[in-house]
Amino acid sequence: MTLQTILFDLDGTLYQDHTFYNEYFKILEQESKLPVSAQECIQFIEEVIAGKHVKMNTYYDVRNVHVNSMEELKALLPSLQLTCDVRSLSLEEAKQYIYMGDLWSLIFLLANAFQFSEEACNRTFQKTREDMVQYVQENKQLKEVLLELKKKYTLILCSNTYEASAVPFVKALGLYDCFHHCHYSTRKPYGLTDALNTYIPDWKKEVASLLSIGDHWFNDLKLIEQLGGQIMLIQPYEKVNEVENVPVCRDMEDMISFLKTLL
Repeated sequence: MTLQTILFDLDGTLYQDHTFYNEYFKILEQESKLPVSAQECIQFIEEVIAGKHVKMNTYYDVRNVHVNSMEELKALLPSLQLTCDVRSLSLEEAKQYIYMGDLWSLIFLLANAFQFSEEACNRTFQKTREDMVQYVQENKQLKEVLLELKKKYTLILCSNTYEASAVPFVKALGLYDCFHHCHYSTRKPYGLTDALNTYIPDWKKEVASLLSIGDHWFNDLKLIEQLGGQIMLIQPYEKVNEVENVPVCRDMEDMISFLKTLL
């Protein structure tokens, strides 16, 4: 079936910040008393990016996990990983686990294991986003290709980020007019069906004509792939475990080159 609709994620896809966790943990350390230092958390994530401790793109069962030191967590992690094929679990079955799909999932893992204050984490998220957007620059090459794609396909921006936080990024990137529809606070993957129903009521019948592009396989791509749609994963970390048989773009340049092939 001919491609008709392209679904884009925002964070980690249309803009890529690979160091935001440094600022996040420094702010969190100021917001709340932590059982581990910000530097320990930062080092943990850097080690995971290097291929250690956590097997990315797998599920972890972190229910009732509470540790007091980073070494204790590292020792416990192998027993928390589910060894099943990631495609073998339905969305409903996977609900009780964390899918380790991006750096935010690592932050959630640490927050859960060390029982960081939810209120402090929320404040830190907001402040981190406010700091991040100050350094976002317009990507003219991306904007040009999206505007050309918009003439040929229906483009939908679908983000889990709430609107008040997402829109400043979209505007700073110069992409505010690049989409036919924008949907925020989507709660992907569980809210993705409702979001698509809003714009394409018969999308499940035409899913083969839909392409989803995102940096989190479980949130952005699993449902579309499962139903027979097309997918593209943005995966910049070459040393981490990857989902088998999934097409990958490594960086923004790579993604733009791929998008140009659709024109």
